[in-house]
Amino acid sequence: AKQEEERLKQEEAERAEKERIEAEQREAQRIAEQQWAESERKRKEAEERAKLENKEALKQKIASLLPMVKVKGGEFMMGESDNPTSDEKPVHNVMITDFYIGKYEVTQDVWKLVMGGKVNCIFVGDRMPMHNVSWEDVQSFIKKLNELTGKNYRLPTEAEWEYAARGGNIAAGTKYSGGTAPDAVGWNDGNSGNKVHKVGEKPANELGIY
Repeated sequence: AKQEEERLKQEEAERAEKERIEAEQREAQRIAEQQWAESERKRKEAEERAKLENKEALKQKIASLLPMVKVKGGEFMMGESDNPTSDEKPVHNVMITDFYIGKYEVTQDVWKLVMGGKVNCIFVGDRMPMHNVSWEDVQSFIKKLNELTGKNYRLPTEAEWEYAARGGNIAAGTKYSGGTAPDAVGWNDGNSGNKVHKVGEKPANELGIY
């Protein structure tokens, strides 16, 4: 009977020890899982902060490479009457409200920043204007640009473009945008060397638009 009692005590002690070890293991597992969850939470928070910082940095970079000029609204006579075959006849009065327009043409570095990858341009250079793109390409660019910046970029209307090119409500009435001599204010067949040039190399017009 005494041996049986000793055996039962031993089994009870072993059972208690086993339960203690299992409880310690469960507690250790709980702590490890808690630490892992906390580590994951911090990692995700760090990733989110990095994304926000990267997005903000990207927005600032885009803004620096794509400066906009505010054009005050007004009215002007749109079209031309000098050319009898022009499709811009008849000359007519147009009212324009305030809007913003790019200081320069969209450059290749902005396009790459927004769209990623390379550009399919004939003349390649970061500060050269984008060219050799389709209407669909431009729409995709504007959509992605708006997603990245949270703004509402769009193409100017024909009337807005002409109004801005003429100098808006402070237009000097020159024949060409920014002056009277075409070679001085823009690139053409006679002075371009048959190649695309960087933006901003010629004088701006009255509104500071190139």
